[in-house]
Amino acid sequence: MSNRNEQKLSIQNDKSAFKSTGKTEKTSRERMFLLVFRGIEALWKLVQIVQSLMQFFQ
Repeated sequence: MSNRNEQKLSIQNDKSAFKSTGKTEKTSRERMFLLVFRGIEALWKLVQIVQSLMQFFQ
C-alpha cells in the first residue's frame, strides 16, 4: 500500500519538475526501468516460492 503512495508522490514530483525545468524524460525513464526490474524480481521470487511449496506438498 505504501508503495502505491510512493509511486503517486514520484509522479507528482515528475510533474512539478517538468513545470520548473521542462525535462523529466530521463528521470521518468529510469524510474520506469527500476519499477519494471523490481516487478520482474518480485515475480521471480513468487515463482520460486510456489515451486518450493509444490515440492513440499508432493
